[in-house]
This record gives sequence, C-alpha cells and structure tokens, in this order.
Amino acid sequence: MIVPANNKTLLASITAIALFLILFGLATYLTSYLKGQISSHIFTISQSLAFGNQPVVIILLTIALILVGYINYIRGPSKLLLFRQFLLVLVYGLVISLLWVTTYYNKDDHYILAAIIFTSIVIYIITTCILYYLNSKTSKLGKSLLFVIPILTILILIGLVVSNIQKINKPVPELFPSLENSMLFMFLITILLQGML
Repeated sequence: MIVPANNKTLLASITAIALFLILFGLATYLTSYLKGQISSHIFTISQSLAFGNQPVVIILLTIALILVGYINYIRGPSKLLLFRQFLLVLVYGLVISLLWVTTYYNKDDHYILAAIIFTSIVIYIITTCILYYLNSKTSKLGKSLLFVIPILTILILIGLVVSNIQKINKPVPELFPSLENSMLFMFLITILLQGML
C-alpha cells in the first residue's frame, strides 16, 4: 500500500524538480554554452550535459535523486522498491560517467550510456506509475494521469529511437531534442505525482 502524500513528500518532490531544472537549465547548459559547445539554439539535454562537468552538477544531481529516493522510501509501495531505487542509482552513476568520462574520449560510448539512461528512466516511470495506479487511492484525474504517462513515455522512447535514424532526423532536426526534453518532462511529472497523489 502507498502511504498518503503529505507536505513533506510534496516539498521533497517540488525541491527535486527545482534542482533538476537548475541542474539542466543553469548548471550544465550554461557551462556548456560558456565553453562554446552549444551547437544550436534549441535546448537539449545532451548538449547541456556534453561539457557541463562541474562539481555543482554532481551536488545538484545527488540531492535531487536522494529526494526522489526518499519519496520512494516514505511513500512505498514496498513492491519493487529496491528495483526502483536501483534504477535511480544506475541513472546517477551513468550520468556522472557521461559527464566526466565518455564526453572526452568516445562518442559511441556516450550514446550507449545515454540510451541506457533513457531506458532506465522509462522503466522507472512505468513501474512507478503502474504501482501508484494499482495501489493508491487517488482521484479520477490522478488515475488518468497515472495511466496516460507510461503510454506517452513509451511513445517518446519509440520516437527517440526512430528519430536517430538519419533519414528521418534530416528533415526534422528538432525532433530528437524535443523528444529528449519531453522525456525529462515526463520524469519530472512522475516525481511531482509521487509527491502529491
């Protein structure tokens, strides 16, 4: 069973979301921009992480993911709790590897790590939404959101894979960055729902 949301869980989720936005919007994107590594006017998570390897990034990422883990622990459910916590730790480790290691020596490894990160986030979103859908006593709107978010997330993941095909990506260069940003949005919405439903 899921423990009902309270002010602590809501505050934790809002703080985690704010930290993620500061992390991607200021800490990494601004750093990459100031280093002259941003190659287009379109905001992308990949570009922001590409050269945003500053100590503040690790601090923000650590605190944000600890808050998400805290919400998981406090709210439950105990079913798949360790698996969902493992996914957060996996994402944490891979993002740090992406920031500090692969950017400089191998672009293929960079793409492989990014694919594993996105897949882990998709699995986290799906398992969290399904568990909350099945175990929480929430409004009809809450149930609807918990039903729709995994579907949208899967569609975004399919779009990310398809948009990496060169023939498709050439006519619509904004497709991949838009889908990347949409995936982050789905993750942040899931965190918000964890804190408030």
